[in-house]
Amino acid sequence: IYIGKPIKKNGFNPNTLQEFYDLIEHTSNSASKYKKQFITALWIGFFTGMRVGEVFNLTVKDINFKKGEIYINKAKTPNGIRTVYMCKELKTILKIYTNNIEKGYLFKNKNGEKLKTTKISSYIRNFAKPRGYTIHFHTLRELFVKTMLDNGASIESVRVLLGHANTSVTLNIYLKTNTEEIKKDLFNVYNNINFRK
Repeated sequence: IYIGKPIKKNGFNPNTLQEFYDLIEHTSNSASKYKKQFITALWIGFFTGMRVGEVFNLTVKDINFKKGEIYINKAKTPNGIRTVYMCKELKTILKIYTNNIEKGYLFKNKNGEKLKTTKISSYIRNFAKPRGYTIHFHTLRELFVKTMLDNGASIESVRVLLGHANTSVTLNIYLKTNTEEIKKDLFNVYNNINFRK
């Protein structure tokens, strides 16, 4: 049944988590000179839902291991300036990664300048295209939302962590699901209740 026009957005691809794991494994085994930076940036995106630009703008000062916080202070909007939190696994990853970085940006090129986001974007594209994968860095935000909501987090918490002005943005853009998941949810509710007694 279509009420109005059918939604044109692609549904959430349930395979993207496997694509992410494949990307991490591929990067771990690659000869890329940015291998450590890419792997760390991918894990940050996965565990926090941060945008690629936010991740690549991080400095050593933006990470507070004592409080388990990452400060995002270079954002386009006031809501984008926020604090996100590190789970144990991300904290461990970042402690190891930052061990030899004293100051400045976390992700640097060979000249010590901030690494451009285009480096990781083209790397992911070159990984994904020949495999027929749909993953890109922003997919990690979608995985973050889905993981959080599927495991009981409130939409308001997710909204704040993503830096959205309101929950409708979070719901409309990031809470994508596939057709089978929608059918399953509907059938689980309406096929198990006898409304016509």
